[in-house]
Amino acid sequence: FIKNGIPFWTKLQNLSLTLMDSLRPKWLVSVAWAFATISSPLTRSGNTLEVSPFFHAVHKSFNQRRREFSSKHMGNLAWSYMACRQRMPMLLNDFSNEFVRRRKNESRQRHRSN
Repeated sequence: FIKNGIPFWTKLQNLSLTLMDSLRPKWLVSVAWAFATISSPLTRSGNTLEVSPFFHAVHKSFNQRRREFSSKHMGNLAWSYMACRQRMPMLLNDFSNEFVRRRKNESRQRHRSN
């Protein structure tokens, strides 16, 4: 079953790439999570699914629309990225920079209100 599902996953990735700019972050996270979940069984069965185009597009989308992505979205995308064994450190770097930036802003806002 897993091996026969590769055309489905490829089609899902292609559709996601086509619609990337109009997809909500929650949907992107769900697709990334699905890729991460299927990645390990595919590898065990001797198959692979090349999802780096998806993660490159997610990275580009994140950089264009970062305010739409919650901390939870970024955390789940980072987990999915790692589970899919991607090699694109700039994505994780941008997520971590955004986490830090948001934390600093929250601290400043809390400090001002005191």
